[in-house]
Order: sequence, then C-alpha cells, then structure tokens
Amino acid sequence: MSGGGAGAGGLSAEDAEGAASRLASSSSPREAPTADRPGTAPTLRERVAARWRALTRRQIVFGVLGLAALLAIILGWRAVDMEAFHAWMQRLPALMVTGVVGVLPLVGFPVSALHLASGVRFPFWTGLFVVAVTTMFHHTAAWALVRALPERCFARLEPWRKKLAGAGHWEAAVLCSILPGMPYTVQLYLLPVMNVPLRLICLVSGTLHIVRASVTVILGNISADLTVGRVSALAAWYLLIVLVCGYTVKRMRRGLAAAREQTG
Repeated sequence: MSGGGAGAGGLSAEDAEGAASRLASSSSPREAPTADRPGTAPTLRERVAARWRALTRRQIVFGVLGLAALLAIILGWRAVDMEAFHAWMQRLPALMVTGVVGVLPLVGFPVSALHLASGVRFPFWTGLFVVAVTTMFHHTAAWALVRALPERCFARLEPWRKKLAGAGHWEAAVLCSILPGMPYTVQLYLLPVMNVPLRLICLVSGTLHIVRASVTVILGNISADLTVGRVSALAAWYLLIVLVCGYTVKRMRRGLAAAREQTG
C-alpha cells in the first residue's frame, strides 16, 4: 500500500535525483567556448597574442634595431649628396671596384655595402654580373682556404656547425644562404668545413646569394633617383624573398628536428 501511494502521489528516489541534477545544470552558468578547447578556432587577437609571446628576446632586439636603422636611413638619406657620390663612384676604375668586391668579404667586410657600391658604379645588369662573378669567387676561394689552412683557424665556426647538426649537404647549403643572423663570412667558410662539395656550394649557395643581392644592387642603381613607386616595388620584391626564405627555413628546421628525434 505504501509503495503504491508513493508511485501515485509522490516521486520515487530515482526521479528525485534526476530532477535535482537537471535543476543544478540549468541554474549553473554555462562556460563560454574558448580557443583552448578542441574544436574551436582561436580569434585573430588570440593568434596575434600567441605569436607575440613566442618571440624571443633576440628577435625583438633585432627587430627594433632593424626599424631604427631603417628610420636612420630614411631621415639621413636626403642629407647625402647622392649625385656627387654617384659622380665620384663613376670616376673609380671598374677593375678596382670589382677587385674590392671580390676580396674584402673574405676577411669579414660587410658584403651588402659592397653590393650597394656595385649598383652605384655599374648599370644594373653589369652590377649584377659583377656580383655573380665575385660571389662565385668568394665560395671558391673560401673552399680552397679551408683545405689549405689548419683546422684551428676555423675553430670559431663550431657553434654555427652545431646549429646545422643533422643537415645534409643540400640542406646545409640552403640554410647557410638564407638563415637569419648568420654573417656572410661564416657562410662562406662553414660549408667547406662541413665538407659540402664545391659544385653544390656554387650551385645552391652561390645562386641564392645572387638572388638576394639583386635587391641591394637595384637600390644602389636607383639611389640617385628614388621615387615612391620604385621604393614600393623594391620593398615588395625584398618582402617576397624574405617570406620565401622564412618559409623554407621553417620547413627545413622541422625536418631536421624530426630527423634528430628519429635518430635519438
């Protein structure tokens, strides 16, 4: 009798527990979906914040220095009499300019400044030809010096060599040509130290350096008559090179990391 009365006029224990759980779930506030949960895409603001947090201190410092250098160039460009500078460069013997461009990078002189001077001294295609010939000479001379000099002369390259640990000859040649922050002189001597064949060095590293140097040669060539259109086109070409190089470096670093994990 008592059991029948409970079933007709009241709730059973199971029904009471179910009603309580439904009431609790309906009264508790629902949590908004976040980007951390699987199946939800992060917003643009969250992606930008994640990229910013991923930047290293070194990358931030180099970025600030790069912006400061660009600002200094923009502000100081008009203070330089470019017509007089071009006229002075035109009076220099072409053979002497080519010899300077061919020798100084082997001892650490910044190659970009020399490529800029080539663009000022020669027409574009002649300047690019001078850069191509001297670049191939740089790689050949560095390869010969590595084999002629004692190994202790290149001991300072060991930290750079460790960064490319696990890379094959082709990967090393590509990375040495486009890896940010690696000085040109290091690139010249590191590949022969890693026993990369000279033919591959000239084919891969030499070609990539010539393509990158085209920006500097063009800048030197048009430096006396800069316009917004020319600067914009040059900036677009340089940005394209940077994006391609950055994507290539990222892909190759992932491949090297995977290879290192497989080999332990």
